[in-house]
Amino acid sequence: MASYAYLDYPTLKHLNGKAIKLGLNRTLSYKFFDDVDREKLYPVTFSIDHNDGREIRARFIYNEAADGAYIDMLSEDFSALPTFDHH
Repeated sequence: MASYAYLDYPTLKHLNGKAIKLGLNRTLSYKFFDDVDREKLYPVTFSIDHNDGREIRARFIYNEAADGAYIDMLSEDFSALPTFDHH
């Protein structure tokens, strides 16, 4: 069984603010948050260690058309994301 990380709206908004404050490379525009559903969960579909493992670059899906976006976060923040299991 595989486990997949996901983001909810408050977590995504918080991590984006933190990424901006820390000067990380991949952040989301403020307008992005006007266009996403606050009630959805956003599955992480790709992640890779970045900057010698201190950060993770993660891609997540944010709508039914399977559009994705990237955000950088600290490794400990990525490790703290909730997960769901899939068979």
